[in-house]
Amino acid sequence: MCAKILYDKDVIEKNRENKELKKKLEWRYAKIIFPNEDAYEEAKKNMMENIKTCIDECIPNEHNFMTNLSGGRYAELAPRQRMNIWLTIEGELKKLTNNSSYSYGKGAHITDDVINPALFSLYKIGIFEDLLEEDVVDLVYNIVKYHLIGNPYEGCGGLIGSISYYNCKNCGKETETDGGELCFDCDDDCYDDKSE
Repeated sequence: MCAKILYDKDVIEKNRENKELKKKLEWRYAKIIFPNEDAYEEAKKNMMENIKTCIDECIPNEHNFMTNLSGGRYAELAPRQRMNIWLTIEGELKKLTNNSSYSYGKGAHITDDVINPALFSLYKIGIFEDLLEEDVVDLVYNIVKYHLIGNPYEGCGGLIGSISYYNCKNCGKETETDGGELCFDCDDDCYDDKSE
């Protein structure tokens, strides 16, 4: 009887530790399940339209803040630009993933670890000063777009493609979005049928 109580206590403690670890790692993982490919494409389109609107508004509206007192330009987003873009990316990801920690972390990553280093690199090679306001808008938008949805010409789904799934229209099994609406097994069956 005593051994059973100690065992049960140990199981309860391990379950509590597992929950705590899952909570700590929550920001690293997300998963989106779409009913079909059309819903996946529509979600990407809506997300990028909202982000484009934010960038179109905040870069020109805050562009003068990219200039410091000596007349030079900062080689990064101005603080309000950074926060507007970060919070918009975070909000759009949260709509899709329903995961605040993940969305917050990815929004910060894209603004601080992707956009700002790209702008600083352009500054270091002497190109940043020659960029027009609309060039900065296009550059920032394309950096975000590539990071989030990738390059469709290369079959790269970006961040969204890596966490998106939907149910196979044939068998209902969960499948990655980059393989069409059929899971690997059903898609493989289609190829087998055609070759006969």
